[in-house]
Amino acid sequence: MNESLLNYSLLASDDDEDSSNSTKVSVAKFTGQSFLLLSFLAGLMVLVTVISNAIVILVFIIDKRLWTSSNLFFLNLAICDFIVGILLVPLYVPYVLTGRWAFGKDICKLWLTISCTNSVASVYTVVLISYDRFHSVTKAVSFRAEQKNVYYASLKIAVLWALSFLLYSPAIILWDIIVGKSVVLNGKCYPEFFSVSEFMLICSVFDFVTPLLCILFFNIRIYWNIMKRERNRMAMLSQGSSKSLSDNVGSVSFVETGKSSPNTQTHLSSEEVRDKSTLTGRDKISRGIKKAVQSKVSKHSRSAIKMAQQRKTGTYQNDATGLKLSKDKKVVKALATIVSVFIICWTPSPILIFIQAACSSLYIHPIWNVIASWALWINSLINPVLYPLCHSHFRKALTKLLCCRANTPPL
Repeated sequence: MNESLLNYSLLASDDDEDSSNSTKVSVAKFTGQSFLLLSFLAGLMVLVTVISNAIVILVFIIDKRLWTSSNLFFLNLAICDFIVGILLVPLYVPYVLTGRWAFGKDICKLWLTISCTNSVASVYTVVLISYDRFHSVTKAVSFRAEQKNVYYASLKIAVLWALSFLLYSPAIILWDIIVGKSVVLNGKCYPEFFSVSEFMLICSVFDFVTPLLCILFFNIRIYWNIMKRERNRMAMLSQGSSKSLSDNVGSVSFVETGKSSPNTQTHLSSEEVRDKSTLTGRDKISRGIKKAVQSKVSKHSRSAIKMAQQRKTGTYQNDATGLKLSKDKKVVKALATIVSVFIICWTPSPILIFIQAACSSLYIHPIWNVIASWALWINSLINPVLYPLCHSHFRKALTKLLCCRANTPPL
């Protein structure tokens, strides 16, 4: 569900009552020190959210190397968070603190339209990011081929915004016109359809349940894919280590019997063969062969030890498969961090609204709605911090930008 829809139960007054609907709703009022404290925190949050997401957008604009299909989804999420800080929270804060909407009905509809569209777009952007990471892990070849096709990614984002607009916005704009009357109380701002539980429950399937299931599905599939490849890799390393050990034992047995193995002779260089041919006496030939075999055994032993260490630490930097697996693990960790924070911040609000829509007679204290609402806004504050932590290319671009700005001489 959407954070704007919390306004109905959170901000409508206990004393106001819609005569046609006879629906009573509760109010959250703040006075004195709590009002000043919340005003300061809200202002600080708006400032940090706007600046941090603006920096993210600026990094993408300046560094063209970040303009890949995958990174455009992160850019879109940063734009959504920037809209939250620049447009939505500044109007929401005085409303939540005073309990009264002071900007008129038209601005209310516009604010609800932007808020609902932006929120749905944010949710489905995380779905696109999860799918993109799933594609990169399971179909690496086709994924790399699509990275330069920014047009296709831009088209996905455009369709995402269009569908996000169509989910709630027509109902927000036209509901009172179609019904022929408005049920929104004076000085309040909430959707006309909020008390229609059937409509709310149907919409919740599309703007919360479906994207959440998609996000969980893609991330679980990514995890299973990584674990399967990890098990296969461990099995291959175990077989390779056993084979290497067997070869070493065979080589040693040839040395002890004074014979040279065919495999050993094939590894002797032509220079060593020429040197050996010039030696006189059977003991010199035997010493030369023994030295070469010992060198080979030592080389295989070092290789086996190195492979065992790599298997123990879980890093395989000596071959392309190991590098890909190590890279995919980092991708999984980064995506898991972003998705986990997203779910923690977004889940409380839809659950509360779902309960209120399904059980209209159930009373929920307004403080829970306040907490759920601010958790949504906080996600827009946290995301810009997660990008450089989870995205190495973005971290390098951000560092380069900040260092260039810091080293720029004053005019």
